[in-house]
Amino acid sequence: MALKNIDPETLYRWLEEGKVRLIDIREASEFIKERIPGACLHPYTSLAPGEFREDERRIGVFYCRSGHRTALLAERLLASGFDEVYHLEGGILAWKKAGLPLLINQRPIPDLTRQVFLLAGLLLLGIFFLAWQGLTQFLILGIVVAMSLFLAGLTDPCLLKAPLFFLPWNRSPRYIKKGSSRPKPS
Repeated sequence: MALKNIDPETLYRWLEEGKVRLIDIREASEFIKERIPGACLHPYTSLAPGEFREDERRIGVFYCRSGHRTALLAERLLASGFDEVYHLEGGILAWKKAGLPLLINQRPIPDLTRQVFLLAGLLLLGIFFLAWQGLTQFLILGIVVAMSLFLAGLTDPCLLKAPLFFLPWNRSPRYIKKGSSRPKPS
């Protein structure tokens, strides 16, 4: 079994017919910004083999930003539990280029990684200010922040991301539909 390509037009038709389950493997911060209507989020970092075995639809279509991540993860996607596995050729960029419907968050939010950098920078500035004021015990907290960033660079998950998910702008996107509203295929 091999990972098959599907073009945006065919995928759009299949979605309208209810033939497929569409899975976005990008990170949550990318999904919140924009997504294809009807897509479910299952980030590639946490996608487990056999995850979709109970799914009533036996065709799975995966997509990322450009198609690069899905191509790299072909083995893991093929083991996802679907009878047939496709990947959107060119990813969401090709979908947008084809002018197909897209849900776009009206609240522009910075990427979570950027928010982590902002949080870490503010924490470290605050810690160094406190240490400068003679409260040197706060330097231990600075070491924790620095180690968290170092470990995130090595392993990908970041401890500083967790509290950011609870901030209101990261939890409640407001989407508008953009792109062509084509008639349903006959």
